[in-house]
Amino acid sequence: MRKLFYLIDGRRVSGEVGVVDDCSADKTGAIADDLARQDERVQVAHHRVNQGKTVALKTGFALTRRGEVLESLAILTFSASR
Repeated sequence: MRKLFYLIDGRRVSGEVGVVDDCSADKTGAIADDLARQDERVQVAHHRVNQGKTVALKTGFALTRRGEVLESLAILTFSASR
């Protein structure tokens, strides 16, 4: 996310990042919460159970405060330990 904001800032574009932790087993939620505490442009939502891609997208869209959204899913389909 730091690289993303570096690119946004470098282009003088206004932007924000919404992160939906859909009951991830890794530390995604904690990392996102930490980034949100450091930068007000990061918005985080947590799901207690995995509700699937559609609900995660709807939650992410609800986080936005602007009219334009660029969606990018970061779903690992393999073990991060590989």
